[in-house]
Amino acid sequence: MTWTEMITINADIPVDKTQVISKFYKLSPLAPEKDLADIALLCSHDAANGFCIRLTWQGEIPENGKSSLGARLADVFSEEGRIHHSVWRRETSLFMLGGRR
Repeated sequence: MTWTEMITINADIPVDKTQVISKFYKLSPLAPEKDLADIALLCSHDAANGFCIRLTWQGEIPENGKSSLGARLADVFSEEGRIHHSVWRRETSLFMLGGRR
C-alpha cells in the first residue's frame, strides 16, 4: 500500500525559505527509514509563509495513524507556525490504470 503524510505549515509571518530548506535537510533522515519511498519539501508559489513536507511510504499505515518521523518533523516545524499533519491512503492513480484518458 502507498500512503502519504502531509505536514502543512502556515507561518504567521513570511519566513526565510533558505532557513526552512536548511532545517529540512538537517532533520531529514541520513539513513533511509523502513518503507520511506520519498520525502519532499514543497513551498507555496504564491505565499511567502506556506510550505509543506510530503512523506511517501510503501507499506502499512502505523496503528497510531502517523509515522514517528512525521511526528518529529511536525513538532520541530511547529516553531514556524500552525501545523496540519494528515495521512492519505492512495486509492488509485491514472497511471496505475494504464495512462491518462
